[in-house]
Amino acid sequence: MYGLQSLLCLGVLMTLASNDMLDECLDSNPRYTMNVVLLEDNTYEWSRPFVQEAVQGAIEKDAEENRKAGLNFTLTANYNWFNTNLYNRQGCGSSTCEGVAILKKLHNTGEVGCVMLGPSCTFATFQLVDQEIGLSLSIPVISAGSFGLSCDYKPKLTRILPPARKVSESLVHFFNEKNIFKPLWEKVYVYKKSNNVTEDCFW
Repeated sequence: MYGLQSLLCLGVLMTLASNDMLDECLDSNPRYTMNVVLLEDNTYEWSRPFVQEAVQGAIEKDAEENRKAGLNFTLTANYNWFNTNLYNRQGCGSSTCEGVAILKKLHNTGEVGCVMLGPSCTFATFQLVDQEIGLSLSIPVISAGSFGLSCDYKPKLTRILPPARKVSESLVHFFNEKNIFKPLWEKVYVYKKSNNVTEDCFW
């Protein structure tokens, strides 16, 4: 749990430090709200039941640090989730439209906030952060997943775990590395559990 809180804090700090859109939002919006948009399926590692406690812990830690620094800044979380149990194909593979639907609802109610945590599925995140498909998103997105290649090089997206591209490139570079500590490699295997269908488009 501590590690998860640290990752969340790191993601928020990275976004705070590098995003002009967030500065504009904080200057114009007295409600410092982070929308948390995640699956609600009790199986995916980053679904809402497993993450909400860590998010609350990270917010409390952030508030404590702000008080120590004398900053009048309070971050709150607005939780939004979607359940794919009604679909034949459950989990990330059915999340393509769900994130967009939640963002549209938040926009219509004036509750978009200044930053979004999630979605963590490549399918859902791509629809939010890809500027070429016509969705206008004015806030940064922090994702603990969204590993697929389609989410690479998106200026509004911060991924706090290594995406598939970085893992693949790391293996390729290490495969070709020659030194006295590493024997000659002839093959590299990427193992994926057969029952893990949360992100079956990684590679």
